[in-house]
Amino acid sequence: MNTSDIRRDLERLQTVLDTFGAEPARWPVAEVSRLVTLIKSDPRAKRMLGDARALDRVLSAAPAGSPSQIAGLTERIVSRAAASSTTAEIVPLPQRLGGPVPASAPKSRRYWPVFAAMAASLAVGFYAGTSELVAPTLQQVAGLSMEAVPTIAPAGQTVADEVPEGELL
Repeated sequence: MNTSDIRRDLERLQTVLDTFGAEPARWPVAEVSRLVTLIKSDPRAKRMLGDARALDRVLSAAPAGSPSQIAGLTERIVSRAAASSTTAEIVPLPQRLGGPVPASAPKSRRYWPVFAAMAASLAVGFYAGTSELVAPTLQQVAGLSMEAVPTIAPAGQTVADEVPEGELL
């Protein structure tokens, strides 16, 4: 089996587990043997099955609602929706200028929104780092985080308040 087949089978296993649960008896008959073989041979598949079994245990322990409770919930939802005077309005979004960027376009044209976002975050980072408005808050946060972490030295050593210049920890 090649990598793409395994990936495809893992995706199918996840879909089956999400749909039918961890019990192979509930799985589609045509796929049981292939998926069980995958689970026996692949640690990722074993982990997926373990997660699905844990979810099944949680769901089986959850109390089931009685038919009257479900009917009451349905009635409350429908009555609130009917009593609501709010109406939904569909607002058309403007068309993107020039349409989608074709895959054949130069990379610089396809990725310019990503580069623009990175440049903007860099500018905000420089501003936040050099701003007198943000610096005191950052110092407070740093002070709080330093107070919350106890200083622990290895057995038989003492904790030095300052590290001599040029010495690595």
